[in-house]
Amino acid sequence: MIRDTVCIFFAFSVLTGCNSGESTPVTIYPDERIRHISAVDYSSLLASVSFNSGVALEISFASAEPRTVGFTNINQGMFNDYEIVWYELINGVRLTIASQSGQFLADSGGAGSTLSSNYSFAYDSNRNGLTNMTERENGTCPWVACNEQGELLDPQEVTEIISNDVNFVLTKVGPREWLETVDTSGPHDWILSEYTTTSILLHDSTRNFWFDVDLSAGEVRVQDSPENEFRRLYIINGVQ
Repeated sequence: MIRDTVCIFFAFSVLTGCNSGESTPVTIYPDERIRHISAVDYSSLLASVSFNSGVALEISFASAEPRTVGFTNINQGMFNDYEIVWYELINGVRLTIASQSGQFLADSGGAGSTLSSNYSFAYDSNRNGLTNMTERENGTCPWVACNEQGELLDPQEVTEIISNDVNFVLTKVGPREWLETVDTSGPHDWILSEYTTTSILLHDSTRNFWFDVDLSAGEVRVQDSPENEFRRLYIINGVQ
C-alpha cells in the first residue's frame, strides 16, 4: 500500500478516522473506459483529487492497479464532498477526459465506504459534438489544431487563427508580428510575447491588451494583463 499523503480507489474505500490531523486512506481506480485508452502507457494518466473543496492532489499511475493515498480533510461520521478530474497526457499536453463528483459518508468506526459512479465524460475541446473520450477511443484528434499524427499542433507552426465570432482572424505576418482583423474593428498589430506547448501569447502595447491563444482549449482570451481575467473570448474555428 502506498502512503504519500493521500488515498484512492475508484471504488472508494475510507479506512481510518480523520480531521484530527491524521491522514485518511482512500483508494482510487480508473473507470474501464479510462483504463482502456491508457492501457499502453498508464504513466500518461493523471487524477486530480480533492475533498471538501480542499487543495487538489494529483495522482499518477504506473499500471491498472488502484492507488491509495491519505487525506487530512475528511470528516469521519459525516458526508464529505469529493471531486476527481481525470486527464490524459499526450506528448506533454493535458487533455481532460472525465470527472467525478458527489458525496460519500466516512464511517466514524473506520468501516469501508464505496463510491464508483457519478462519472461525466462531457468534455469536448474542439466542440465538434464528440467528447474527448470518444475522440480518443476513435483514434481521432480531440483538439481544434491537429498535426498529421492527430496530435496538438505545435503553436510555433501556426500561421493563422480563424473564429466565427465577428469574423475574427489572426495572421502571422513576420517572425514575431501578428495582424488581427475583425469585422467591427482593426486591423491591429500584435507582437509575440511567448510560446508554450499549447498557447501563443501576443501583446498589443498600443491598447495594452494581451491575446492568449490556447490551442488545447480552442479559444482566444483577450486580457488587459496575462494574470487578469479575460474581457472577451473568441472561439477558434480553424487553424492553419
